[in-house]
Amino acid sequence: LVDVVICTVGRAQIADQFNIINAIKEVGTIKRFLPSEFGNIVEKEIGLEPVKSMYQLKAKIRRTIEAEGIPHTFISSNYFAGHFVPS
Repeated sequence: LVDVVICTVGRAQIADQFNIINAIKEVGTIKRFLPSEFGNIVEKEIGLEPVKSMYQLKAKIRRTIEAEGIPHTFISSNYFAGHFVPS
């Protein structure tokens, strides 16, 4: 059995997460879904194209997950966070 789904698709496959959301609802046993976020907070209407469109799509994915009642975690690690942390 699968309890947690962690999605790490790239930019070209972001919309494919709607298929994953549908599958999670159909199966009905998933305890947590982490969509492919790992960037900035997408609710802010900032950025130029193509980033702005990607943020809008990711925000739509978030709203769909919430509307479907899927337990979830959104991780926004901020795009350039690694550049400010010494290694």
